[in-house]
Amino acid sequence: MKFPEEWNQPSWHLPINFPLQDETYFFGGLADSNTIFLSEDSSLVILFEDKLTGPNGGKVGIDSTFNPYFKIDNLDTPDIESIIIEPIEINGFDTSFAESKSLSDFEGNFELYGCFPDEITQNLDPITDNFSETIYNSEEIEVFNTIDSITVTDGLLSVFVFNEFPFEITTVKIDMFTAGEPIWQVEMNNIGENESDSRARNISEFNPIALKETILFEYEIIIEPQVGNISCISPGTGWNLNGNFDRELLVSFELNFEEIGFVAGNLKEFVHVENYQIEIPNPDNIWLNGGLLAYGDSVNHLELEFTNNLFTDMELGLSIDEIFIHDEYNNEWNESFNWNEMLEKGFNRNYPLSLENYLLRPYENLEDTLKSLNMTFTGFIPSQDIELNPNISYSFSIDTVLIKPIQLEYINAIFQEMDFSSPSVQIDEVPEGFEGFQFADVMLDLNIQNQIGVPVNLDMFLAGVKNNDTTFVPLQDSIFSPTLNDGFEIGDSVQTNIIMNGTHQISTWIFENNIIKSDTIPLSSSFLDIMNFAPNEIVVGGVSQLNGAGTLAPETFVWGDFKLKLPLSFIFEENMNIVPEVTTEMNSMNEDTKGQLEEGLVSANLNVSIENHSPLAMTLSLLISTREDFFPHYLDNLISGSLVTNQEFIPESDFDKLSMLNVNRIEVEPLADDENKALRVIFRDENLFELFWVGRIADITIPEAEEINPNTGHVIKSGYGNDVIELSVEKMDWLTTSSKRYSRPMMEFVSSGGYPRTLRSTDYLKVSSYVSIVINTGGF
Repeated sequence: MKFPEEWNQPSWHLPINFPLQDETYFFGGLADSNTIFLSEDSSLVILFEDKLTGPNGGKVGIDSTFNPYFKIDNLDTPDIESIIIEPIEINGFDTSFAESKSLSDFEGNFELYGCFPDEITQNLDPITDNFSETIYNSEEIEVFNTIDSITVTDGLLSVFVFNEFPFEITTVKIDMFTAGEPIWQVEMNNIGENESDSRARNISEFNPIALKETILFEYEIIIEPQVGNISCISPGTGWNLNGNFDRELLVSFELNFEEIGFVAGNLKEFVHVENYQIEIPNPDNIWLNGGLLAYGDSVNHLELEFTNNLFTDMELGLSIDEIFIHDEYNNEWNESFNWNEMLEKGFNRNYPLSLENYLLRPYENLEDTLKSLNMTFTGFIPSQDIELNPNISYSFSIDTVLIKPIQLEYINAIFQEMDFSSPSVQIDEVPEGFEGFQFADVMLDLNIQNQIGVPVNLDMFLAGVKNNDTTFVPLQDSIFSPTLNDGFEIGDSVQTNIIMNGTHQISTWIFENNIIKSDTIPLSSSFLDIMNFAPNEIVVGGVSQLNGAGTLAPETFVWGDFKLKLPLSFIFEENMNIVPEVTTEMNSMNEDTKGQLEEGLVSANLNVSIENHSPLAMTLSLLISTREDFFPHYLDNLISGSLVTNQEFIPESDFDKLSMLNVNRIEVEPLADDENKALRVIFRDENLFELFWVGRIADITIPEAEEINPNTGHVIKSGYGNDVIELSVEKMDWLTTSSKRYSRPMMEFVSSGGYPRTLRSTDYLKVSSYVSIVINTGGF
């Protein structure tokens, strides 16, 4: 036997199929046992009815838990500063000055004579004069309008006389006066040539001097006839001047007032005003607007204690803008609390002040929130004639300011909100991306009883919740309230009925079976906002809002019931996309298998089989993603550029999510045959590093249901279809990977042409798909 020199291995094409997706999406998954029910024709209907209650299931209102709201504790005590009048500084009390008489004051040509003739002294009249000196400036002593006198208790008055004349000065008399009253008289005798004399007076508290603003000085110089010792003018005699013709009689004064005992005068009016704000704490959800202050020994009282160590009596004042006294005659609360009292100098007194049966309310706008008490403390001393010691400090001290707790008999309040919602209703697994449709029908029926005498607004809502984000659709109306201003009494109950359908809201106010008011207003559909939000769940809830001033009394409540009916029946106005929440995880492929496929791949096809048992016409796009939780229904809206550039196309919650994932750039690879659609969208960080991507495996036209009831929108007969789509090498790379890949369908619904499409529990969409590949096995 001869063996061949070379062994030739045969090869053949091997077909391999592997599943991609096999899911049935039932719309009946929306139903639950609490809220979404099936109607008689199996249509899905949201039906919820329950009591309007508070979080604990009871009536909402002013029960015993509100007792602390009628009492205001722990009010801050204002820190009222004492009044201090510092010592009065009086300047200019040390002074000196001089007066003189010269030879020129005598008649004669002494330079011609060369001497002073004694005959001048023979018939010489006494020389007299006067002058005034300002001792202090009364305008500098600011606390007085005018000053009568300043009493000096320590100091020195002195006078010095020096005689340069050649003859003797017989007598020098000096008198000092202030306001006509003598304060000192000085007399010095026989002062010879070049001789001097002086006098001084010590001032003490035993002989004080009361000074006016000026001192008047009067002096008299007496020169008696004398005979000179030389021959002067023939045949007379005189005194030799020895060529010194500038001789003077000099009188110097020193006034030193070291200590001032008292200042007497007309005091300026003294007004001391201090304003204080005492914050009023408001409980959660309630803003205090006022109320009637109750009687009680330990509440609604002020205690004040003052000590007056001033130089005179002081009139005290205390006002509180937000506390009012009742005018019985006019039956009005129009005068603010104002207390006044005179406290004599040298006294300490305690003043207990009662605020019982006073009204607490805002000072100006009655609708304002009462956030604080505005307290004004005043001290007043009228202008008066007074005597005070400027060397000491005077004071007025505030020893005690005590504000006891405020207890209210009833309160006027503004409520931010007060919950009386039913337990939240959640509709889970709502498909993502609902937009472009209207609800076909809706009805909400509320019946509310109200005893609270404050204007009440009802704020019910439907809410869509998605990824901790919530969008609200408000259903608002005002509730009938038994306000005292309208003649109701505390405890009266009034009824409000509100019916809302898809087009109108009807509100009726009822008291004792009598219709007080009924209004009908048109509504624009707002439920679209929820579904455009693409919620994971829908929540039904509500709160009441008490707005405006009114009387809030203990044991008054709001209660009622409501019914909500919302058929899941839609009219699609334009094409829209949704992406179901169900994700298919694709099996990863090891590197060896992946390598064999890449080397021997001959062809790859996507095989899809679809049954559409829903009233919705659509195109299905099979999406693949490297992230399990991100399949944007707006995939085809994105453009290449920054994340901010794409912000208008991305829902807010997704934009926040992408930002948190550090997405900075978006790169869009369009389909070769349709640039309006994306083949793949890559999400990159600021360094252009690839974070993740979402790609389109294929677009599949889903057959319409063969038969739909045009009136109800119900499916009568399913539509079926099969499709085979050739897969490119790039798409096979997406599928044949050792990394995890995830898949979801994106459904693009087309317009329903104005006809309703109603979802039923039996409606579903079944998608089965697998990838069929052919590989060249090569030789063995």
